[in-house]
Amino acid sequence: MIEGIVLVFLGVLLIFIEIFIIPSFGPIGVLGGLLVAAGACVAGYREGFKAALTATGLGFGFALPACGLGFWLLPRTRIGGSLIHRASERSDEGFRAAAEPAELVGRRGEAVTPLRPSGIALIDGRRVDVVAEGEFIERGRRVEVVKVEGNRVVVREVREG
Repeated sequence: MIEGIVLVFLGVLLIFIEIFIIPSFGPIGVLGGLLVAAGACVAGYREGFKAALTATGLGFGFALPACGLGFWLLPRTRIGGSLIHRASERSDEGFRAAAEPAELVGRRGEAVTPLRPSGIALIDGRRVDVVAEGEFIERGRRVEVVKVEGNRVVVREVREG
């Protein structure tokens, strides 16, 4: 029965590795699943159905805490630490979120690209993806933000004259 427990234990560890550490699109997880099934079959063949259930239960019972220990331990190792992105964007380090698009209504700028109907405009010194309200607007023309729908910024040409 020990062989069955060991096979189930190794199978669960391989499934854990497949899901959380090395996403290899299946082969490691499939091998883990086969080991779990093989462990249950080995125990069942040698000692009966109850032994198969016991071996599977004990294998999972040992493997799940080992996986939990792995979750706790992995980020603290050199290899695990290199797999985890720890950078953050904090305001005290100079990070500043872009202005909300709704704040742009009524502001004026210049079309950086032709707007047919979408393109880029320079508004308050920053590049903004915009959509022209109706007609084609040539590059270099003055535009005004008329509305914002979610992240969609709608502009129209300013005709001065």
